[in-house]
Amino acid sequence: MKKTFIGNWKMNPQSLKEAQDLVNVVDEVLVKEGSNPNLDIIFCPPFIFLENIIAMSNLSKSSQGFMVGAQNLAIENSGAYTGEISGQMLTGLGILSVIIGHSERRWKLNESDEVINKKLKSAILNNIIPIICFGEKVRGDSSKEEISKQIQSTFQGIDFKDLKKMYVTYEPVWAISANSGAEVDNPKNASNSIDFIKNYIKDNFDTGSTQIDFIYGGSVNFDNVNGLILENNIDGVLVGGASVRKEDLSKLIDAMNRLTK
Repeated sequence: MKKTFIGNWKMNPQSLKEAQDLVNVVDEVLVKEGSNPNLDIIFCPPFIFLENIIAMSNLSKSSQGFMVGAQNLAIENSGAYTGEISGQMLTGLGILSVIIGHSERRWKLNESDEVINKKLKSAILNNIIPIICFGEKVRGDSSKEEISKQIQSTFQGIDFKDLKKMYVTYEPVWAISANSGAEVDNPKNASNSIDFIKNYIKDNFDTGSTQIDFIYGGSVNFDNVNGLILENNIDGVLVGGASVRKEDLSKLIDAMNRLTK
């Protein structure tokens, strides 16, 4: 069974040396355990580290290696957008994927569904694989309605013929460890929510031949990754805090490597 590990480093670590140490930890695990075609690894570091991490991926001692993604992109390819990074710039660096619609950008930075839709279109225009995130803010009866609205708005006007691959991530805000009072979702509930998202997309959009992998994010750690990965509906995990702690990262990669062989 093929699975994907996506490490969202957020605004971490604080130095290039620490970022390189994280990559080296994974390289050591992959060399020790041997190549595994059933495990894809994507690191999404802060923009200032992208070029260095890409260079490290090209020099990986493991034949398996890893891919490098960005955490964000601008809605336009050029123009008067102070502080923004365009999809064209990311492509020029060699970036293969980008996180779009992460809950922290939706809820903390007030990114609307319209903005997220424009970013998705920018990623497609620049041949960057989107890691598009959906998830409700509060657990409850309104969850499906909230997620449905996000999906409808985010996919408005998207031509899936221009999109070969996409990662759709279910990321409930209430389950993210960085948030106060976070509750860890259990694998079965996470799988059921992803099943709803999968069927909603299938019933409402003509995705054609686009390959869609369904990812779970929200307090993923060594204690729950086994249960999550063993769910058939879950094609991988989006990991935040645990992906920037060397010991936790090593354990997670090792566990996923063993489970997918």
